[in-house]
Amino acid sequence: MKRLLAFLLVVLFAAVAAFLFVRQANPPRAPIARFLPAETIFLAHLADVEKTRDDFRRTDLYALWQEPAVKDFLRKPTANLPRGAAELTDDLAHLRARDVFAAVTNLDPLRVVGGFEFRCSAREARDILEKAVARWAPGAEKRIERRGAETFEIWEKNSLSLATIFRGDHFYFASNTDELAGCLARSVPSLAQDPHYLKVMAELPAPAALIFFFQPAALAKKIPRPNGFEHLDGAGYAISIEGAKFREVGFAATPKRLEVALQHDTLSLASSDALFYFASLADGSWFGNAPPPAKFGRFSSDDFRAAFGPELSALCDWPATARIPSLLLTFPVRDANRAATMAAAWAETNGWQKSVNGKVTYYRAPLLPLLAIAQPTLVLSAQKLACGSDRGVVDRAIAGTAAPKPLTTTGAYRDAMRPLPEAEQT
Repeated sequence: MKRLLAFLLVVLFAAVAAFLFVRQANPPRAPIARFLPAETIFLAHLADVEKTRDDFRRTDLYALWQEPAVKDFLRKPTANLPRGAAELTDDLAHLRARDVFAAVTNLDPLRVVGGFEFRCSAREARDILEKAVARWAPGAEKRIERRGAETFEIWEKNSLSLATIFRGDHFYFASNTDELAGCLARSVPSLAQDPHYLKVMAELPAPAALIFFFQPAALAKKIPRPNGFEHLDGAGYAISIEGAKFREVGFAATPKRLEVALQHDTLSLASSDALFYFASLADGSWFGNAPPPAKFGRFSSDDFRAAFGPELSALCDWPATARIPSLLLTFPVRDANRAATMAAAWAETNGWQKSVNGKVTYYRAPLLPLLAIAQPTLVLSAQKLACGSDRGVVDRAIAGTAAPKPLTTTGAYRDAMRPLPEAEQT
């Protein structure tokens, strides 16, 4: 029966996992969100498998996939894939599945619900799914359960069961009959009315092909210790196609805990060759639980907040003239004396060597064979703490030396930022 559960989940994502099918379509339509409880932890929605496959075959990625050298490279690893993957692809093609979704509504016990619209005859759909059950859960027994006007088919093997139902041209399944019946009869409260879901969906691009929604707050309630999830109201991720290109957008909704605005004071350091730029407000609550080697000895989260400002910046740059990419992490300094005490304690704990140049203090990591071409350096001034892959990187950060050709002047940066809302915290 575990294999049966796996099959139904793999059916939902086989097009993505096997072929990276990504096609433009609308975000999860209201009926899907109304079908699910408000405390849903995770939702995935794939709009149209058949057209997704067609659109994917017009992308640059698919063209690369068809190159003889790439095919030769992938021949051996793909030969080891379970034969069922190809059979699942055939099943999805025959079902012509649309509005495919899967959701996790609870973790303890695990409760999963999902479904899709099929665009073949009901008889064909039933035959395909029953053959799939026989393939993935051999020996599973089927029984019929009626509740009012609804007729459920319950597949059982050992101690596991799976409830399924056909409703017109739709097929639904769930971990048990109660869960499925509750979803079919749901009125309120539903995910469609959840403010976190609505906020995240409003910020994701429409149309989009593949959408994921994650509600960490619901998950945090199931975990008895602080984990960081409690500070996230909701998160979403969407993929769409623009011509032959993919566009991916992620959005996280968090409570506004700091009445300050992002300054992006290190964005000017990023060149047109930058691989990654990140800026976020951090209140330091994570500091007390930081694992080694991030430990600062006896210091607490309150000490960190007193010493440093809230804006964390991270940058990965790789100019054409450099052998390796450069890495940079910065925090503004709020109290220079406290910051110096904490930096010195951290350096001493981790064996970094101290040197002073004017009003700037440097700490260099011990040379290691694996770091022969880079020497991580931490530098502290009265205004900023910077940690980078070498001294040149941190010197530019402290001096605020702008890149000759900034990242912000590139078309790729402007195109990526255009559909995004103005960031308030990250």
